[in-house]
Parts: sequence; C-alpha cells; structure tokens
Amino acid sequence: MDKLAQELVDQLIDALYVADPDSMKAPGLVCTHWVARSRYNFFTQVSVSATRLLPFVEIVSSCSLPILTFLRNLHLQYDGEPGWLWNLDWIQPCPNLCAFEIRVGVQVEDLEPLCPHIRSRAESGSVSELRLIGHDISLPQILNIISCVPSVTSLHLEVFGCTLGPTGDGGNEFFPWLLSFRVVPRLRSFKYSGFIPSRHEAMQQYFVLAGGNLHSLKFDLQWRPTDLSFNMGAIYRDIVPHTPNLRHLSLCFRDHSVLLETLALLHAPNLKSLTISRMHNLPAFDESLNLAAIQPLSPNTRPQPKLMVFTRIPKSFLSSGFYPQRHSTLS
Repeated sequence: MDKLAQELVDQLIDALYVADPDSMKAPGLVCTHWVARSRYNFFTQVSVSATRLLPFVEIVSSCSLPILTFLRNLHLQYDGEPGWLWNLDWIQPCPNLCAFEIRVGVQVEDLEPLCPHIRSRAESGSVSELRLIGHDISLPQILNIISCVPSVTSLHLEVFGCTLGPTGDGGNEFFPWLLSFRVVPRLRSFKYSGFIPSRHEAMQQYFVLAGGNLHSLKFDLQWRPTDLSFNMGAIYRDIVPHTPNLRHLSLCFRDHSVLLETLALLHAPNLKSLTISRMHNLPAFDESLNLAAIQPLSPNTRPQPKLMVFTRIPKSFLSSGFYPQRHSTLS
C-alpha cells in the first residue's frame, strides 16, 4: 500500500464512500495510511440521541484524529426529554458543520429546549441545510426552530399533521413569516411533506420574489377531504412558472389533467430529474392517460433526453414514451 500516493488512496476511499457509505469501517483496517481518510468519511454524518450521544463523546475523546472537524451532517433524534441535551456541549466545536437534521418523537410537544443548542451550533454561519421531521409539530414551533439557523438556504420540512397555513389559535403562516424579513431568505432547496393551505397568496408572492434561486423543489402534499376549496392546479400555476433554474422537481397530483397543465407551465431547461406521484389519500390515476398530449411543448419547456423521470404511478400512465431515452419507473 505504500506504493500508492496518499492522494490516490484518498480518492479511492472517497469513491467507496459515495458508492456505499456503510462500508467505511473496513478501509480503516487495511493499513494505517487508510485510517485517516476512512474516519474522515465515516464521521461526516453522525446521528445522536439520548442513548447514542455519550458513546460518541467517548470516541471523540479517545481518538487522536480531530473527529469533530470531520462532522458535516448532524442528525439529532429528540425524544422530548431535555436533560441529556446539555451533553451536546461535549461536541460543541464543529467548524465544518453544514447540515442539521432534527427528528422529533411522536409524543413530543415542546421543542423549545432544542433551540439554544441549535442556535449555538449555527452561530458560525456554516449551517446552510435544515431538515425537520416529525408529526403534529405546530407551525409556531417550526418557525422557532428555523429562526435558530439564519444562514439556512436548504429547508426540508416533513411535518405531517401540520399545515403551512393559519393555525387554529391564530398563529403565523410560514410564507408571510419568510416575507416579513427585511431581506427575504432565498432558498436553494425547499421540500415539504404535509398539508397545504387553501389560501396561498403569500406562497405565490414568495416564489415570485425568490423562486429563481431554487434548484430543488419537492411537494409531497396531503389533502383534507373537508377542504372543498383545495385547488392543487392553482397552487402549481402560481409556483412553477417562477422556478426557471430548477435541477430537481418532485410534485404530486390529484388527477392527470393537473399534471398535464403543470408540465406545460414548466420552463426549466436545466432540469435533471422529475418525480411524479399522486397524493397518498386519493384514488389511483386513470391508467388510460397518454402523455403524448404534451409533445407539442416548446423546446425550452420539454424535458431533454438526459432528464431522469421517476414515477410512483402505473407504468401505463407513461406508455406513450414521452421520455423515450431515460425513464425509470418506481412502481
């Protein structure tokens, strides 16, 4: 192994990490020259919880390598018991931390104890990605968590049971909150899973102002049967035309007519991947639909042959070969 340049060894280990992140324990056992790079990749992403935090702290304390400088993605699993959070001070110096993921337990109601710990790790301004995953998290708590990371440019909200619209107690709305800043935050990535408000004027206003910065957009929406005014087509009409620089788009639909209408509005010549799915709590698509109906689109709207299309709808839904060269179906 001494005959290989260290730079080449590092590239080989990096490539192995990309192909199989779980394999990073093995390279460190090959020889001493492989240890540093394998540990660098192994500790790029760390998940901590009430039971896993102290073992990680022991590893950091006993290892001769600067493990905390390797850490870029910190996943925090919060069970609602705030006592153990103070042990996070043991992993305070993380100068290269760029992503924070918070997974909240089902019965957790109060996220306030998390805020000082999130805020202290975001002070350097290096944290640009925030992912919040949980159920029945109130909108005010979501806004409180986001405000702890002022440098965020990539936001992933997977909060089923919550809506981006008004809360029953008169709480704030998400998009008016974004628009309230003197300098409107311009996200490069926005992913949301949950309920969508029937009134979405502020959402439209935000995408008109900042949609040009988005490279990745995902809506995995749910529909309340009691919301008779819900109009998914109107939502997409107000958003999609203002996202010309998208690379990755994932949308769900109630019916094929809205799908066709939305794709016709899409002006994103650099689009690399498109994911199409139907809403979870609605009947299946009409499998007889033929997507040849949108072939006459203009060249800058039609997806290029290099575009990867992933669907969660029946294969016959795309039977026309609308994406003839590279089409991958997940159904």
